[in-house]
Amino acid sequence: MKRKGFVFLFAIVVIIVSTPLAQASDAPDFYDLVDSHGSMMIFIDPSNGRIVYANQAAVDFYGYEKQMLESMDVYDLRTGTSYDKVPRWSELSSRDRNTYSVQHRLADGSTRTLEVQSYPYEYGGKTVLFSILEDITQRTILEANNRQQTNIIISGALISIAVLLYIAEARRKMNEDIEEINTQLNSSKDELQLILDSTVEGIYGMDRDGVCTFINRGGLEILGYSSQEELLGKNMHFQIHHSYRGGEPMPVEDCRILKSIDEGKPAFVDDEVFWRRDGSCFDVEYDSHPQLENGSIVGAVVTFTDITEKRKIEKKIQYLSFHDPVTDLYNKTFFQEELKRLDVERNLPISVIVGDINGLKLTNDILGHEAGDVLIKAAAQTMVEVCRADDIIARTGGDEFTILLPSTNLQDAEKICERIKKSIESKKINIFKGSISTGCAEKTETNENIEDILKLADKRMYLDKTMNNNTVSKDQLKNLMCTLHERSAREKSHAEETARISGLIGKSLNLRPEILKRLKDAAYYHDIGKIILSDEILTKKGELTEEDQLEMEQHPIAGYRILNLFNETVNISEIVFAHHERWDGQGYPKGLKGIEIPVLSRIISVSEAYDFLTRDRNGRMLTKEDAIRQIEADAGSRFDPMVTGALAKIRDEI
Repeated sequence: MKRKGFVFLFAIVVIIVSTPLAQASDAPDFYDLVDSHGSMMIFIDPSNGRIVYANQAAVDFYGYEKQMLESMDVYDLRTGTSYDKVPRWSELSSRDRNTYSVQHRLADGSTRTLEVQSYPYEYGGKTVLFSILEDITQRTILEANNRQQTNIIISGALISIAVLLYIAEARRKMNEDIEEINTQLNSSKDELQLILDSTVEGIYGMDRDGVCTFINRGGLEILGYSSQEELLGKNMHFQIHHSYRGGEPMPVEDCRILKSIDEGKPAFVDDEVFWRRDGSCFDVEYDSHPQLENGSIVGAVVTFTDITEKRKIEKKIQYLSFHDPVTDLYNKTFFQEELKRLDVERNLPISVIVGDINGLKLTNDILGHEAGDVLIKAAAQTMVEVCRADDIIARTGGDEFTILLPSTNLQDAEKICERIKKSIESKKINIFKGSISTGCAEKTETNENIEDILKLADKRMYLDKTMNNNTVSKDQLKNLMCTLHERSAREKSHAEETARISGLIGKSLNLRPEILKRLKDAAYYHDIGKIILSDEILTKKGELTEEDQLEMEQHPIAGYRILNLFNETVNISEIVFAHHERWDGQGYPKGLKGIEIPVLSRIISVSEAYDFLTRDRNGRMLTKEDAIRQIEADAGSRFDPMVTGALAKIRDEI
């Protein structure tokens, strides 16, 4: 059945990759086939890594709403450890088929290993990567465990074979000359020792009383001994297996190695410790194999491995399965389990707080995801400081936290909310003032559904976010400009002067009042994108290098992205985006030409050029008349002739 599933899936891929977009769009079952398929499928834009389509299986797997998942890029999903393992986008889009593995973080904070089959595909007039995802997390874990178990089995088999060969060889030579017997015996012992010493695992033999008869080099190294003579003839239980992990003595009758000899049954143990020569202990995994001679048990061969590192990895995996890797708080999986466990009568009243960080997307877009993680960690640390030790704090989404408060009424929960908000708002994180929206609800009766209480807290959080959205947005926008102007006083005066001159030009062109306001706002915010520049470039007084210029040319794009995040500035984002375009089409970032450039952008272009020419630049500045003449000389190439003419008409006002 599994093979048939893969054949069916491959057929879908062949159809999709070989079918033109228009043809695929006309087929009524095309997207139904993909969206209803049990395999996870997504379309990725290779130019920026953004997810442009995800089928229902992918949405269910990642745990995000479909609209949110299709607004994310794969960098939002990848963990830090998987970046170097993924081919470059240019390589992926240039090959007919790509196969690679990657680790992605789900909405609940857990990490999964995926195998990706990726194919270039024409979608929406551009090439995307049609990617089929398979969750191979358990497979990778099982493969690692199987390799270890195989090594143990092989080692045990080699030992048993070697011992049997030795016994057979000894018996075959028993009736020969004693000198010949001794020669052959010594030779066999040397060969056996070579075999034993070639294994990484520790191996030792002992008689029925537990006395050591041999030990290989690997065993000596693990236990901290330098030679066999230090252990030969000594009771191994009292040498290396005498106590439990905490130091409590282990009685001989409880020793499972000696029990395996008494009972004649092999024993496998992985929950005890062995003790080294220096008195320290380590987690051990051992097999005890009773040895028979003439039908009687004569002792045992024990193979053992130091599994300290394995235990650490297991504990880490267990920790990560219930904790968020960014904040070290509990994740959504653990929170859901605790919600069920604590939802009992003795914990009433139970209160729930839902918090959502304001401005995380803005931080990620402007400063990158590392800065976003700093914001998330700061919010998490604040909650830990404010809440009590018994409260359950979890990161249950990208920017969402949920706090479970047993034996806490609504009034006390609201006080905790206020303390969290005040504490976060008192901090400046990255370049922003911290801000969080919260909502809380209380369960007082056993017949109330705790999930309904959680939904009510979530609803109140969104109400808080909606009511304060304008205030928060204005504060964030103001903080951005203040931060930019603190870093460069020149940028502050330039923004104010560009807005003033643009207003005068706009009036001379008889712009309507509402258009004039848009112009002045756009002129004031036209360089807000420079917030992404380094201090070195932002405050540089000399000429920019070619590399610096390329970075500088990104600021209209950054400004466009920033202004699109705020309701009050979204209507000026296009104007700011185009304020470095040229009339002759030689500008940036898109190379627009003539009337393709918004008229308000053309006005700002002339206004900021005038301010730049008349500003003191290391002792160099032009007079008003010289500046206007230079701008007029560039009319028809760099500037719109209509705007340069308007500037000349208001020369007495500026």
